[in-house]
Amino acid sequence: MSDPNELKTKAWNEAISPRLEALRAWFGGSEWKDGIRQYLNFIVEQKRDELEKPGTVPNDQFLKGQISAFKEILNIPLFIEKQIELVEKNKQAGPSGDAGY
Repeated sequence: MSDPNELKTKAWNEAISPRLEALRAWFGGSEWKDGIRQYLNFIVEQKRDELEKPGTVPNDQFLKGQISAFKEILNIPLFIEKQIELVEKNKQAGPSGDAGY
């Protein structure tokens, strides 16, 4: 069985990396900022409130998993920015050695 982190990296590299600039533009727009992000933040707060209610112990791992998943989605724009910064940094660095060509 493959390492889950390797699979996640492979999926990111195939699905997200080739579309970084387009995704950054979309996540910078109101569809994300004023729409989906606001909705997901509301859901996360609602799930956190559920965790604080008495009697949620049998359900708490499920709620924590949902919160974690939503937080990962909410962090996608940050991951995209970091990836773009890394690409730009690597472009600016230029060749790193004297290979003779």
